[in-house]
Amino acid sequence: MAKAETFNLEAARQAFAQRHARQRTRLLALAGQAQEDFCRIIDMLIHNYHPRRIYQWGSLLHPERFQDISDIDIAVEGWEDPMIGLQALDTACQMTGFPVDLVELDRIHPAHADTIRKEGKLVYERDT
Repeated sequence: MAKAETFNLEAARQAFAQRHARQRTRLLALAGQAQEDFCRIIDMLIHNYHPRRIYQWGSLLHPERFQDISDIDIAVEGWEDPMIGLQALDTACQMTGFPVDLVELDRIHPAHADTIRKEGKLVYERDT
């Protein structure tokens, strides 16, 4: 009869902690790349599409929450023509490998827009 191997709980805990630390490091690096892409996209939006305000919201505000499925969340105000938003989204998507969620606050439910304004971060406001 074969001798049963014993399970080493401490070794399993250490292995799990190491895997978790590697995963966390990888995700933080991914969040850093997404933040760099976000900054480039914001510059493009300001110079090419001239929004009144731009907000950052979502997981990039909390890099510790960033996951493989996270996207770049951007909210804008001040575009009268809905085609501008579609063109801006197309350009933004070409600038990054991450999904981009570009929300026009003037076109969504007011309660959702207010939540983004309160919980998001105003990153740009045009002088009027």
